[in-house]
Amino acid sequence: LTPRQIADRLDDRFRLLTGGGRTALPRQRTLEAAVSWSYDLLDDAERAVFRRLAVFAGTFDLPAAEAVCDGDILDVLGRLVDKSLVVTALGGDRIRYRLLETVRYYGWNKLLDAGEVEQTRALHLRHFVDMAEANLPGLFDAREMRATAALSDEQPNVRTALEWAIDRGDTQLAHQLAGASWMYWSMRGAVAEGLTWVTRVLAMPDSADAKADPDSVARTYAGHAHLAAIAAAPRAQVTAAAQPVIARMRERGDTPRWYEVWAMMMIEHGDEATGDRTAPGPTDAMIAARACGNATIITNTVLVHGFNLVANGLAQEALGVFEEALDTAKTSGSAATIAYALESMANLAAGNGDIGRARTWADEAVAAARRCPNVFFLMFALRAAGRCSHMSGDTNAASIAFGEWLELARGAGIDHQMGEARLNLAAIEMELGRLDDARQGFRDARAALARVAANRQDIMLLAARAGQGIGEVDLLSGDYQHAGTVFARGAAFADTLGLGWVLAYTANSLGWLAQAEGDYPAARGHHQRALAAALDDDHSPRFRRAALGGTLRGIAAVTLAEGDATLATRLSAAAAVVPEPNEASPLFTKLLHARALRTCRDNLGEPSFADAWAAGERWLLEQAAADALA
Repeated sequence: LTPRQIADRLDDRFRLLTGGGRTALPRQRTLEAAVSWSYDLLDDAERAVFRRLAVFAGTFDLPAAEAVCDGDILDVLGRLVDKSLVVTALGGDRIRYRLLETVRYYGWNKLLDAGEVEQTRALHLRHFVDMAEANLPGLFDAREMRATAALSDEQPNVRTALEWAIDRGDTQLAHQLAGASWMYWSMRGAVAEGLTWVTRVLAMPDSADAKADPDSVARTYAGHAHLAAIAAAPRAQVTAAAQPVIARMRERGDTPRWYEVWAMMMIEHGDEATGDRTAPGPTDAMIAARACGNATIITNTVLVHGFNLVANGLAQEALGVFEEALDTAKTSGSAATIAYALESMANLAAGNGDIGRARTWADEAVAAARRCPNVFFLMFALRAAGRCSHMSGDTNAASIAFGEWLELARGAGIDHQMGEARLNLAAIEMELGRLDDARQGFRDARAALARVAANRQDIMLLAARAGQGIGEVDLLSGDYQHAGTVFARGAAFADTLGLGWVLAYTANSLGWLAQAEGDYPAARGHHQRALAAALDDDHSPRFRRAALGGTLRGIAAVTLAEGDATLATRLSAAAAVVPEPNEASPLFTKLLHARALRTCRDNLGEPSFADAWAAGERWLLEQAAADALA
């Protein structure tokens, strides 16, 4: 047979797999006869168990087998193993079973002949609903690895059960199974699959005899909001999915449930980069979580409270909140939650210039995340570790962390995570002088980010940074004309947004270009416009501060070129409270400023350089910016 003929006949595998001479026994002439011969030797109890086991997709354990056979079948199952109709496999510390696909096909036909498909599939569905519900609480505490492993083993059967529930119109069990599974799908990076399932379940119509209870429906909606947020869906879509959950919580009026708190977080977690944030006080979700009593849920809401404090410029208060979150996370026993708290602390410390503590916390976050099943928290921890390493000058460690982050993002199929990881790798390649690799990296990053940039402004800004990175490579390569075109396009984009720190970013890019071309008056003008835009920014205190630091470095380089190495050193010292690289400065700022700083040291000599640096350290960032603008 040709490959096409074989493919056409795969659904009838017994007719396809024939062989042997005409004089061979029937069981030797066809595989069907061989299996049939074995089946004929079974007693009635063995036949009943065998055909019901055909309902399973992949492997199954003894409780599952007993569920679909509706009784104690250990002895019968053992006899089927002895007769090679059932195969054993070790799953963790427990024996699992499976039927070879051809044997399963035969058993399925026998199940059809016996008229037991409906009953057996109903028992199968009920068992896996119960299994998912039983393992769900373990995803939030010290049982997270065991619970995840159990759910991973059963995913083929969960998919089969969900498909059956949807096909037969059992809205209640479909909502229960999808609602108990979406957190697992999220943790393991199966976001696209999870979104597909919850969307299909939510689209199921109710009927007179198959109506889901409102709490089960609300939990599925919470999953839709969560998975959509991870996939960078438009915020309006996330909010629309979360609102029915909150409405049901208010309607019921009793103690909030964990998924209801989760839906509240989906609405409250703003975007610092664009000024979309909530007030700095404790959130409603944080209050509801304490009533709920789940330590992992409490930790997540406390972290969101800390993020809001950071967004409102209250960094010191945020650190105390993050430390509280870490203490609560430790009581939960969840390594994933501990990793998330540590990663948040690392990012805050890095933004404040405390790179030593930031790197320690980031390394601890990575170590904790490696002990947990949540691929996203490992991605977040690797991102923090890579940034801290990059800020401290360890580009090798940074590249390793960013590279692993990129591979995890690819595995999960999350475009904005892939794009951001590639953006950071490209920035390192640019610093190391691998300009062709950097240019391609920025292009790859921009392409990945562009696929979802229309959904969220923060991702749009990352895509714009990747585009600016291409211009920065052009500048370093000596192609000033193309760099100017890219930077002018970026400045036009910044004008449409009206965010001060973004305006400062693009103006600084033009300033560095003017310096490269030797036009120092124009360069100073661009950097001073960047200073004015940053000082006027009231959207994000942290991004405003970062933009001021990057701009002072640009002005320091111009000041050096104009002949004043002492003032250039003082300006650089004042800017040093803001580490590079950061989100609000052109990616090549660290590289170009480092060159200028080496020249300052060479021109002044070590004693005079140290004196000028010490004087600059006493210069407050805001005051230095105001003086430079005067």
